[in-house]
Amino acid sequence: MPSSNQTVNDIYRGSCFCGEVEVEIVGAAVAQLVCHCTVCRSWSATPMTGATLFRPEDVRITKGADSLWRYARNEGHDRCFCCHCGGHVMADHQDTYGIIDVYAQLNGYWCIDKAVSPSGEEKQYNSTIDVDFFELKDQKGIRKKLKPLFNKQFNSSNDFVPFRIGFLGKKCIITYNKQNQSWQEEITTLTADKLKLKDARGVVFHYVKYQP
Repeated sequence: MPSSNQTVNDIYRGSCFCGEVEVEIVGAAVAQLVCHCTVCRSWSATPMTGATLFRPEDVRITKGADSLWRYARNEGHDRCFCCHCGGHVMADHQDTYGIIDVYAQLNGYWCIDKAVSPSGEEKQYNSTIDVDFFELKDQKGIRKKLKPLFNKQFNSSNDFVPFRIGFLGKKCIITYNKQNQSWQEEITTLTADKLKLKDARGVVFHYVKYQP
């Protein structure tokens, strides 16, 4: 899904879990945020969802439109999913808010791009080949470092850091615990292809979705 430096001519594509339904987006996101309202948490069965909001005219279903089913607990807020795999595709709010929400999630593989200090100083990680893997279920999960190998494989170990998700006001906080040490990061941005984590010093780490 869209990154911060995209142009209106960029095209982004996604699909449900089985690939029966495909979606295409042209143009920049209206907003990107982490939502932990009761409705979104119940629908996704997660402690939070990554919301990427687009103008309806920028979003179109390119495959499997007949397989895209809808459920609306509240009128004007259609939760759209694949009738074959159950994969969530988007939430259609165009008749109420004038936007469409295309989903993102923390689970998966992320590669660090840069770190930005509170003063604005940037450190690039262009040569970094480590990949961060997140696995979240309910409000608990693990994070571990992986090194990409050939044939889309990873050099992995059993070394990982457990974490849990919590909320402080409107902030979504990851709390890590390992070997009697505890530290926190705030999720400030979560989209399908972009993740930003802010540590206790105020340094923001920018990640992009890893593509082997």
